[in-house]
Amino acid sequence: MPLIYEINIEANISIAADFEEWLDSYTQRVLREPGFLRADRYQRNPHDENQSPQMKLWTIHYTLKDRRSYEQYVKGLSIAMRQEAKERFGDQYKATRRLLGLQLSRVKE
Repeated sequence: MPLIYEINIEANISIAADFEEWLDSYTQRVLREPGFLRADRYQRNPHDENQSPQMKLWTIHYTLKDRRSYEQYVKGLSIAMRQEAKERFGDQYKATRRLLGLQLSRVKE
């Protein structure tokens, strides 16, 4: 059963260009992991979320083949990538993550 691994990122506008470049590389590395099928990245508007205009916001949805793929990623590459981001960007960004499971329905017009 496919899953969605969602990452929500808030980055200070002063590092946004560098962070986005790093994020492109990060996404490509993740997609080489077993079981990762695709990635969709969205830019969110800070105003819509009552955030400072000094922040740049993204959401990434990774589609995974199964939970095993997610668990392997979390025990492996994820640890190294989080450390890399922390060393490179410090406290200039924040990321939250969640796993979305079974699709209950699809709305059609």
